[in-house]
Amino acid sequence: MAATAEADQVPDYPLEVSMAAFADMVRILDALGNEDALAIFLYTQHGIKSSKEAIETLRLTQKRFYSRLKELLDNGLVEKVDGEYRHTMLGSILLEMGLQMEGLLLNKEKLKIMGTVSQSTDLSEQERKELMQIFSIDVGGRSKEVTIIDSFEELVSITVKAINEAKKSVCLATQYIDNRVVDAGFKAVQRGVEAKVLVSEMDQISSAIRILFSLLTNPKQIAMLNNFLRSPEIQMRTVRLPYTFIIVDREKCIIEIKDQVKNDFKFAFFITDEKASRRMRDIYESFWENSEDLMGKLKL
Repeated sequence: MAATAEADQVPDYPLEVSMAAFADMVRILDALGNEDALAIFLYTQHGIKSSKEAIETLRLTQKRFYSRLKELLDNGLVEKVDGEYRHTMLGSILLEMGLQMEGLLLNKEKLKIMGTVSQSTDLSEQERKELMQIFSIDVGGRSKEVTIIDSFEELVSITVKAINEAKKSVCLATQYIDNRVVDAGFKAVQRGVEAKVLVSEMDQISSAIRILFSLLTNPKQIAMLNNFLRSPEIQMRTVRLPYTFIIVDREKCIIEIKDQVKNDFKFAFFITDEKASRRMRDIYESFWENSEDLMGKLKL
């Protein structure tokens, strides 16, 4: 009998948790699951001194307002102090958690990219840390917009569009030359946009430029490429680069990751965020400080 009694006391759930606490959590979430209750809960952030004003602002009937308010009071999320409805300590903590969760949900794409970067085998440990730091800025923030780029053609399209929209500056660090990006860059310079270009892998770059010249049959295109490479408005240098990236107007950046085995496009991401772009600009400047003049090395 004793053995049977002890067996009856073994919990039927696998984790060592307080079922009573989880039951309370379920009741709280159930209360906040109603849109009226959630609206009242959020409105109470600054206190409710006038129920009439709250009812009018939230566009609720008195019955709906007081019914849902009672649920918040009963679950210990709101209390009445000196005639004013306020969040309890529990309510304040849950509100803060909710705002953080909102930020995470608004940044699902960024979190997805952070996961991709953290698992990538095509980056060194230092490169991975640098990129993770860029994406970890204000994880709960709402200002950062991140888009995953799945194909090379999409990468070129987004890059060209960003350069075409540039107003002040373009800083490009690239492992190859693409004539569509060259064309957009040259037009940006003609608009008065400051342009700095870092290129990597000199043999590959030299070959790519020669191939471009040989493929161009339109004299205007040849002149455009030649003018772009030799333009005094464009600062061009060379340095070893781990990946291709671009910063536009210090508020947008695009980063490409290549498959190091196949040496082709793997994935890229487009970030619209001043803090992330500033971090990428710092990385760019560190490469620039260790770079060499490009035109002195190229033999066209």
